[in-house]
Amino acid sequence: MSMAENGLIAFYEYCEVTEVIAFPPGSSQIPVNVFSVVVFGENSADVENEKPHFLNPKRLKINGLTGWQFGIYRYHLSLKKLKLQLESYDVCGVISLSGNSIKTGAFVPTPRQFVPPDATESTPLNRVLKNNFINGSYMFELFDSSKENLKELFADSRYLHSLSEQVQRFVPIKLASLSDRLGNILFQLPIEVVMCEFKFLGDHGMQAEVAWHPKAQQRRCRLVSIMEFDGVINGFGLSDISNSQANVITDDSTGLNRCYLWDDEKEMLLAASGAVAALRTCNFRINVAGDISKSRKIVIPVKDSFDIEDIVLSHRGSESKIGDDSSFAYRTHIRGRLYDEERVSAKNKRDFVQYGLQGNRSAEHIRAIEDIRYLINLHGQEGVWLWDPYLEYKQIMETLFFCRHAGAPIRALGAFNGDTKRFFEKSHPAKKSLKSPRFLPARYRHKRSGRLRSVCFPKVRKKANEFDFTKWKEWQEVGFMTEGNNHQNLDLEFRCRHGQSGWSFHDRFLIFPKKDSKALAWSLGKSVNSLGLDHHILQKVEYGELVANAFVDLWEKLKDDKFLVWRCS
Repeated sequence: MSMAENGLIAFYEYCEVTEVIAFPPGSSQIPVNVFSVVVFGENSADVENEKPHFLNPKRLKINGLTGWQFGIYRYHLSLKKLKLQLESYDVCGVISLSGNSIKTGAFVPTPRQFVPPDATESTPLNRVLKNNFINGSYMFELFDSSKENLKELFADSRYLHSLSEQVQRFVPIKLASLSDRLGNILFQLPIEVVMCEFKFLGDHGMQAEVAWHPKAQQRRCRLVSIMEFDGVINGFGLSDISNSQANVITDDSTGLNRCYLWDDEKEMLLAASGAVAALRTCNFRINVAGDISKSRKIVIPVKDSFDIEDIVLSHRGSESKIGDDSSFAYRTHIRGRLYDEERVSAKNKRDFVQYGLQGNRSAEHIRAIEDIRYLINLHGQEGVWLWDPYLEYKQIMETLFFCRHAGAPIRALGAFNGDTKRFFEKSHPAKKSLKSPRFLPARYRHKRSGRLRSVCFPKVRKKANEFDFTKWKEWQEVGFMTEGNNHQNLDLEFRCRHGQSGWSFHDRFLIFPKKDSKALAWSLGKSVNSLGLDHHILQKVEYGELVANAFVDLWEKLKDDKFLVWRCS
């Protein structure tokens, strides 16, 4: 049975093809498929006069990806021509749906998939499909499992984000959110033979209203409703559709429900909802803006004058509620237990851990260090990056040296500035003097006594700073080479920002780069040297990939060997 069969799920007459293609460096190379979506549709007369064209007037470019250009090509095909082009597909990696050759990966065809519209929860594939907000769509894919043609695009996640943002100026295709689909061709078959609307029947059921396409013959269908909560099926029911409507009574429909329109004759789905929940009660409060004559005045000193700001205050009104309380209010106890489980899970996975609450600073420091080691060994198979302005050999050896993944690339990024030197002098009194011995005496007149006094400054301040860093670097090398260390299968590079290169930084992060997925990152809350000594929070960062990109940006600025402290490979 062909899903494009006339009257099965629609009355298709044509398909619209949108191709995001890449033009690699070198004019002789065949364009590469980045992502393509083929959408089946009715009423071909509406598009007969539209010629194949690029949606972007100028080719798109990405900073850092030298020589590469991109375009978004749109055209329409009859179903007959689409079939002929697919039958002549070159298994060696070239396809010509438009008549122009495009390089592809080795495709793996997928079974049919049903993609429901978004509801309370979103479906990721709807970020690249077209107008899938009614009944849903069937989808087939030619899946590029190797992504070999696009390895340059995967080399830095910022390339894909930049391309995605530029593509969205012309079409609502969010490539960055579905990087696993790059190189693929998607075939979207929207269900248009029937229109189905799902509604709630209070707390104990669902309803479906069905309208058939004027050219369609009505078929025997059923409404199926399922509601799950806390891993349990709390509501379930099914009912035959009669007179274009069906009600299904369930034990409970107050949670997230999924509804399906099942075609008994063809044994297939004709509609489905995303996870939907009814809005039973609504609490709201109206805040009323106050009189401007009674505003809050703020006087801010600015040089020899003042800036005066007026803040119009709002007054909090009483709270109102619309709707009745649910008969399933006892679920608040279950939700409380789920929250407790999530909190414990977050602590066990070190996604959120507090330190400094126990009073024993030494024990808390040890616990924090052990948690860092746990994360390194759990997530560090593909590498570990530690970003901390107060890094020294001791903190690196306490943490990164404990990575059990042999040969994993380990990177440490610190800073050498006034704060670092003061900390170093305090921690290492035997090496307290880091200044250059070459000084230039200077004299000045004391304001109160009027007497001349002498003070010494370094002859050339820049050279003195370089001398300081050199001495500090030597101290680090001695620490790393402490007798007994064998550095077995250790691939570590420690760089330190000093001078005017790059930029100063304050936040502390533990980062885990990932080749085939997004990077993970944890905010340490404090530097490694003072973990656990006072209250702070170790917590997983939501946008770890962005933190990893920021690390790479600064690391690239410090690639010169003058920023290298120690390397082992």
